This record gives sequence, structure tokens and C-alpha cells, in this order.
Amino acid sequence: MHCVDCHFIQDAHGNTKLYGEVRAAIEIQCVDCHGTPGQRASLMTSGPASDTSADESGKAGRDLSVLRTPFKDRRFEKRGEKIIQRSMVESDLSWEITQVADTINPRSQQL
Repeated sequence: MHCVDCHFIQDAHGNTKLYGEVRAAIEIQCVDCHGTPGQRASLMTSGPASDTSADESGKAGRDLSVLRTPFKDRRFEKRGEKIIQRSMVESDLSWEITQVADTINPRSQQL
């Protein structure tokens, strides 16, 4: 994985706002892709700076499921309960994103 696989345009180039610390300018959090013990990933950014990527309705966060790689593939794809992420650097590289719920309870996909 490379930094660009998890940090998107706002995290790399900013959003025209000045923040008191680097972490406050981050749009994404781990739970956005990995979920929590009780909930699978939403694929919506929820970090401290996610409010600056609100859609037309004013809902904060960026929908990660619509992002594309430089190779025109979807960056994230849901396959049943699994989420597959494609590399932003290598065209034929992808991986399954581990969900916290599955790590805590490996049988969670079977329930």
C-alpha cells in the first residue's frame, strides 16, 4: 500500500483552511473503511475535516464508493460483505479490506 491508497485529494493537498494541527486536517478515519466492532464500513469519510467535502445536500463526508483509480477502475468495490480496494499506483493490484467486526468475531460473515 501507498499513502495515496488511504489519503485522498483533501488529505494531500488541503482544503484552503488552516488547522491547528495536522490531524485536524484529515478527512478520513480508519473506521470509514474498516468499520467498528458493531458495524461494517460505511465508505463515507468521517474525519475531522470531512465536513469540507459535503455534497449538494449538505451531508458531510466523501462517498468513497464513487472514487476511481488513475486506471479508471473503482477504488472500492463491495462484494457481498467484503470490500475490495484497488491500488492507486499499480494497475493490477487489489486487496480485501479487513473489517473490525470480522477480526473480533471471525464468524460475523456467517451470521
